Amino acid sequence: SIKATIVNMQHRYQNKKRMQGFSLIELMVSLTVFAIVMVVSTGTLITLIDANAKAQALSSAMTNISFALDSMTREMRMGYHYSCKNTDESTTEALGSINTTTNCTSGGNFIAFTRERDDVRMGYRLVGNVLEQKIGGGNWVPLVASDVIIDTFKLVVKNTNTYNGTGDENQPTIDLILDGYVNNGLETNTDFNIQTHIVQRRLDIL
Repeated sequence: SIKATIVNMQHRYQNKKRMQGFSLIELMVSLTVFAIVMVVSTGTLITLIDANAKAQALSSAMTNISFALDSMTREMRMGYHYSCKNTDESTTEALGSINTTTNCTSGGNFIAFTRERDDVRMGYRLVGNVLEQKIGGGNWVPLVASDVIIDTFKLVVKNTNTYNGTGDENQPTIDLILDGYVNNGLETNTDFNIQTHIVQRRLDIL
């Protein structure tokens, strides 16, 4: 019948329509949307990778500061015969003899002392923005990484005179202030301000 023929033709048309693919315009629109999504995703991924690298660098620098401070305070605590003063950073400071002692009640940026385990003289100083260490007759060497900028290295040293039956009966003490920042590659640097109190462990008597 005519009606059956029309219904059959409609079914064929619908089936043919379902079998058709995307048009050129649809394909171009899809590719454009996909490209935009990929560009945005790639940019976000690059930003995350960069932020992670800077965070790792910051963590490494802070670990370096922590290790340097721990090493420095331990050496000072176990040492004796402290000698502290303000020094011109352009000069190479000598560490002095094993028995040299000098107070710094108003603060200094250089300290030398004698290590108890081997009686070797060692010292710390700030040159520019670099904290340096010297052991015995060796050279001054940086104590922290190059991305760690030290603005303040202040030492208040008291009671350095050894008790010999009269005079100073107090243990030598050191108040240490370390201030600066980490150049982490970000717009805002990471500041740090560290203060610690050190008491000589060795009994200060002759």
